[in-house]
Amino acid sequence: MERPSYQYVAKNGEPEGFDIAYIHALSKELNCSATFKKMPWFRQDKEMVAGRIDLLLGALPSGVTPDLIRVSVSYRQDPIGFYVHKKDVSKTLNKRVIDLLNDGFLLGTISHDTHSPEVLKLKTNERFKGRIFPIHSAKALLRNLKRKMINAIMLHSAEVDYLKQKNSPLVKDIVLIPSLSFTTPAHLIMGKNSPLGADYIKVINEGIKALEDKGITKALVEKHAPSHLLIE
Repeated sequence: MERPSYQYVAKNGEPEGFDIAYIHALSKELNCSATFKKMPWFRQDKEMVAGRIDLLLGALPSGVTPDLIRVSVSYRQDPIGFYVHKKDVSKTLNKRVIDLLNDGFLLGTISHDTHSPEVLKLKTNERFKGRIFPIHSAKALLRNLKRKMINAIMLHSAEVDYLKQKNSPLVKDIVLIPSLSFTTPAHLIMGKNSPLGADYIKVINEGIKALEDKGITKALVEKHAPSHLLIE
């Protein structure tokens, strides 16, 4: 549980966040119970394939052999926000990322999940080699933006929402630019060896649709990750 606003451990040691609340709501809809386990991501794949855990949360259907998993319909979008210092907001109006790089902007990112299709393409362009910087952590990314060592960042909006809830000075003067942000669909992934049975993914899909129809999904997003709605 390492994604603030979606999956994290609260001060009382209990799991919290959108994904946690969502699974509780889904369990109630399906008239069952859920137990959460914290473990490194690389172990989660193995435990799921072995049938020792039933579901991975907020996942993309990659990293494991396709014939060993069943993938639900998307239950939320993973929002990646494009952020700038508030003084630079006017410079982004009606601009694409390539326009900003041509204007001299320096862009910081973390890993593959913070690269829009446009940025992935631009990274291969020698012209922009010195203008797109991979940085090792969200806080390092935000510190560099605050110190104006870079002009913009691409970061999972859940990280920023969480830090805003904590009144962190790292996010005090940054602004989300929705037009330059993007989302990718997130799924629940079940191992084919799950004791729930291979066909249970159909039941899960029915539950996901029911939560959407009742407005529960949107209400949970509004509570835990408000920037998500702006990016959509």
